[in-house]
Amino acid sequence: MVIDSSDTVWYKDKQGANWSQIATSIKSIAVGGNGRMMVINSADNAYYMDSVAAGWQSAANGIKAIAVGRYGRMMVINSADNAYAADSPTAWTQLTTGGGITAIAIGGKERMMVINSSNNAYIKETMGGAWNLTVTGAQKIGVSAAGSMMVIDSNGAAYFKYNPADGWSSQTSNGGAAQIGINKG
Repeated sequence: MVIDSSDTVWYKDKQGANWSQIATSIKSIAVGGNGRMMVINSADNAYYMDSVAAGWQSAANGIKAIAVGRYGRMMVINSADNAYAADSPTAWTQLTTGGGITAIAIGGKERMMVINSSNNAYIKETMGGAWNLTVTGAQKIGVSAAGSMMVIDSNGAAYFKYNPADGWSSQTSNGGAAQIGINKG
């Protein structure tokens, strides 16, 4: 999926296929496993689609950010800066209270990460589990399809680990990291 300069969303099923328009007036996109796609429109409403034939379905209103995991679990940040997650769009679970969430990420093993307004990154293994502080001074987070994690800290240094109990492994020697893209890891 891509968004063009006129905020139109295009997708294709496989490399070599033609691009097809599937949405307009879109601010953000996310793609996860099981074919699930999410968008946020210009009115800050989130929609999901499990197949192009099924069309867009309403997921939540007043949304600032979206993420989709390997098995289709969805995460959002709402207008009160709280994180929610859902395996089914009719059963959202509030993951944080008190606001302050600035970034979300979800990947394989349905591992979830957030960054709060104090730039602390937390990891959560299950919907009902506890958030565990993993990095202070976090700027960016990412979770791979296999559940491994990456963080960029306030100095632009990137770190990686496979499991929450592992130590962080430095991936940069002199900072300068600005974005995270993590695949199977």
